[in-house]
Amino acid sequence: MIGSPRVHLDVTDSTNERAKQLALEGAAHGTLVTADEQTAGRGRQGRQWLAPPGKALLMSLVLRDLGAVQSYLPLAAALAACDAAEESAPVRCAIKWPNDVWIDGKKLAGILVEGRPQDGWAVLGIGLNVATTEDEFPDELRGIATSLAAASGADTSSTEDVLESLLRALEARLADDPGQIVAAWRTRDALRGQTVRWQGGEGKATGIDDSGALLVETPSGRVTLDAGEVHLSP
Repeated sequence: MIGSPRVHLDVTDSTNERAKQLALEGAAHGTLVTADEQTAGRGRQGRQWLAPPGKALLMSLVLRDLGAVQSYLPLAAALAACDAAEESAPVRCAIKWPNDVWIDGKKLAGILVEGRPQDGWAVLGIGLNVATTEDEFPDELRGIATSLAAASGADTSSTEDVLESLLRALEARLADDPGQIVAAWRTRDALRGQTVRWQGGEGKATGIDDSGALLVETPSGRVTLDAGEVHLSP
């Protein structure tokens, strides 16, 4: 069962950094690091992850020897975050490729996978806004971020309850084969049919291929994006 042993910190720089250190020291598969507050939390592309103390689920897992699922870990994690969110509050989630969890076009959760696949381990970091209110988000995030409480307009589960749901969902998703993960991800694709842009191009997103890469139709033909950042065009 993933989630044990668990290290909980009142304040840390980054749960991913603490989990990576534990992994290098030989921590077992499923070791969990959680925190009430991060001072240097990071998302994809090196962005800072901001959350008021105690209002967001901040967690990182040490995962070892995942086999074929290793390459699909970001997709599986995003699906698990959707499953847990919908179990915890009356919301409906979608996924912006590859693994940002959205509610009504606003970001609920972010995922960062780091590690050493060649050494058989990865660290999966997830930040999920649980009880943050609209006025608690920084001005630059207020229009693009949300939480379970803000999106549902109702009291939601505690961060501990959401954590339990998320660990159960991750356990189930990591037991799926890659084909099941891709098929489930496609049902939550927030970009399909939308015009997207990235460094070097623009086109219409048409889904993901069997490897999880984003497919985009451009005036000069189909482009396959297997990494990087895409944005919705105005």
